[in-house]
Amino acid sequence: MFSTLVAFASLALAVVAAPSSRDGAVRVLYTFTDGAYPENIAVRPNGDILVNSLSNGRVYTLDPTARKPQARVLVELAPQAASGFTGITEYERDKFAVVSGKFNLTDFTTKEAAVWSFDAADCGKGSNATTVKPKKIVDIPVSGLPNGITTLDSSRGILLAADSVLGVVWSIDLHRGVARHIAEDATLKTTTAEGLGYPLGINGVHTTRDGSNLYFTNLNTETLYKVPVHRDGSFADNVSLVANIHGGADDFIIGKDGRVWVTGMPTFLNVVHRNGKVDVHDVLQNEANPGKGNPTAAAFGRGSKAQEKILYVVTSWGVVYAVDTTRI
Repeated sequence: MFSTLVAFASLALAVVAAPSSRDGAVRVLYTFTDGAYPENIAVRPNGDILVNSLSNGRVYTLDPTARKPQARVLVELAPQAASGFTGITEYERDKFAVVSGKFNLTDFTTKEAAVWSFDAADCGKGSNATTVKPKKIVDIPVSGLPNGITTLDSSRGILLAADSVLGVVWSIDLHRGVARHIAEDATLKTTTAEGLGYPLGINGVHTTRDGSNLYFTNLNTETLYKVPVHRDGSFADNVSLVANIHGGADDFIIGKDGRVWVTGMPTFLNVVHRNGKVDVHDVLQNEANPGKGNPTAAAFGRGSKAQEKILYVVTSWGVVYAVDTTRI
């Protein structure tokens, strides 16, 4: 998150060479031209992509399989309600929760943070989708900078959300409309150590499929962690380091095979294997759009076997990439 707003130190890395855009492994799917700052991404059961914008209160939708994908506004909040969205999670089939707020991108503070929900089940595909009216679930009463959000237990309506400034995890109860601090740990916070000056701690959050473990990144310390959690989201054991991440650890996605794909500045994808080995791919640097990086989040396609192998990556430059993970 906010990857263009923090200093990016030069990296002395042995990275995997970027595939050429000519070989089709990486392609630009869509480029926003309305000032949208893509911050997070989700994929609907029908394969359509949802993109949260940090710079306005909009959630966009586009069909990645269309010949010329076009983004359309699916959800929009009035400026007096929010200046933008951060995290997004699917808590039931085609039902999503999003984090909103009035974000100050200078001092990393937030006013009027809240969690909203919307139901996309009756929407058409891509450019044929109809606008959806969101419903506020709960205000987050004390927030530094709310960020990633994930579903812990869909049957009970329990979500977990990260606060990157306070360094805490929130539990969001969809049914009761309650938000409360559920976990706090040194690994969620920033450090004063020299050279790790990013002012944001915990960033992306995702639970495993069975809800037994929470993975999270820390942008400041450039790390990926894992922790067992209780049914309410509180930590059930000590936090363990999974991997050090190159380029600052922003948001990520856990693949069906257990590998974790973590976005990193300015053009990196870190692939963390189950044994902790990390492959660093400089995949977003290509001839078609040189330098249009700063990835903020990623999600795998849905709807077909072929789509499940495509990783969609959004960047703060407003570019949506499609990465064929079988070819990198």
